[in-house]
Amino acid sequence: MPWSLVSCTAVVCGLLAGGAGAGPATVFRVHEVALEAERPSAAPYVHGPEVAATFTGTSGAAAGRSYRVQGFWDGGRTWRIRFAPTTPGAWSYVTASEDLGLNEKRGTFHAVAATPDELQANPLLRGFLERRGHAWALSDGKPFVPVGDTQWSFAEEFSLDEFRQWMDALAQRGLNTMHGCIWLAIYTRNGQAPFRNRDPRTDELQVEYFRQLDAMVQYANDKGIMMGLCIGGFPDNSQWWRKLDTRERDDRWFRYCVARYSAHSVRWVLYGEVDEANPPWGKWADEVRRKAALVKSVDPYRHPIGSHHRSVDTSSADDPNMDYIEVQAQSGSLWQQALKLRAHGKPIWEEEYWYECKHDMTEGIRDTYRTFVAALGHPTFGSAMRAHEAMKGFAPAAAQQRGLSLKDYLLQHDDGLRWMGHFAAFVKDLDTLRFEPATSLVSAGQCGRFGADYLLFREGGGDVTIDLSHVRGSFDVTAMTVRDGQVRRLGAVTGGAPRALATGTAEDVALRLTRRGD
Repeated sequence: MPWSLVSCTAVVCGLLAGGAGAGPATVFRVHEVALEAERPSAAPYVHGPEVAATFTGTSGAAAGRSYRVQGFWDGGRTWRIRFAPTTPGAWSYVTASEDLGLNEKRGTFHAVAATPDELQANPLLRGFLERRGHAWALSDGKPFVPVGDTQWSFAEEFSLDEFRQWMDALAQRGLNTMHGCIWLAIYTRNGQAPFRNRDPRTDELQVEYFRQLDAMVQYANDKGIMMGLCIGGFPDNSQWWRKLDTRERDDRWFRYCVARYSAHSVRWVLYGEVDEANPPWGKWADEVRRKAALVKSVDPYRHPIGSHHRSVDTSSADDPNMDYIEVQAQSGSLWQQALKLRAHGKPIWEEEYWYECKHDMTEGIRDTYRTFVAALGHPTFGSAMRAHEAMKGFAPAAAQQRGLSLKDYLLQHDDGLRWMGHFAAFVKDLDTLRFEPATSLVSAGQCGRFGADYLLFREGGGDVTIDLSHVRGSFDVTAMTVRDGQVRRLGAVTGGAPRALATGTAEDVALRLTRRGD
């Protein structure tokens, strides 16, 4: 039966570009094997046949590396297996299946590292997200500071063009992550749904839904934006477990989604607000641990997993399959809570702690700085894109009313996105891998030490004193007002004693002390 290797560097309208002669693969990009089953079942999503491939490095840095990758049904007689080579060199693969059309298919390809220009344009080509203590790095060890946006229902509300314009705006503002559900199972605006009649109990998968989502995920990755994919919906808000009805059906959905998207640059979220209700077959906390183990067993790259909760899921925080702690809370004491959560030894992801369409934006951006500076809490807020179609301020409608493209509307009118862009630029090259809480060193506000440098946040500006008695050398001091992003040099200070810093403003301000090389 026919089969082909597809080298994928772009997705257009859900179709994978390239072909068997497309040339070498690029490390950490999706590469795909497409196969045709000889005797598919009448219900392939449920009854298969299943297929997997073992990819083995045979030369260069890839030599000796091996990954077993699950395939997935993609309509008709087509099955696909997606793989992202993790090192340069020659790779070979062989498939295994009970179906003769899918079994014992072999191939080879060569993977090359991204060029310096490609790495500069897209840092995600450095590798997948990896936990390093309380911080994040990419596979090559370079620190990664995630700054993200949220839209839970993006896959069922926005068209592909709208999504692309949104990603263009995020990238231009310097954001590098986006978070939402593979299927929230509430909204219908873009006319797409993964099951016939939007009912998972039919077990009739509509692959066109996923082909559009493929294009969205790939486009985001192409723009340097990592996708936070929430696999399950909300137990109460979207009646997730009632819709999927059984553990078997829920597990099948998880396996399919992980098989389809694990070769992309992603992190996993298990459910939305998982503590809203228990599944019909047990307790939500038990299901979190089960699903984390299931995802790890299917995902050959073991992408990071978190558990979204109405506040914070401390019941699973120490589970070995859980890689980070998600926090949902609003204002004021968020940074103090984050400090306490560091006891679990994992990164803290501040998830949807403020939405432009619902929350106090001023307090929200303050929490962005407070939690990051004080406890290395990584921010994912909600821009103007967070509003749904029926809500005031729905971004595509607002753009149309002003005669603007969606991208231009977001860049010109989305203040929260602009403020988050200022934040992303100011913290971009900090050494988060050597972060230490340091608020005890300042007379007001919050402070963190990032290797040899310090970052402070001072609500309302004014003067602040930092105790540098324990360090030597000198530091260049810069100040950035949070709202307008204006950066000013404040001169230099030396270590060896407490030092007073005059911000020169009554606005919220971030201060950065950068160690000189002298």
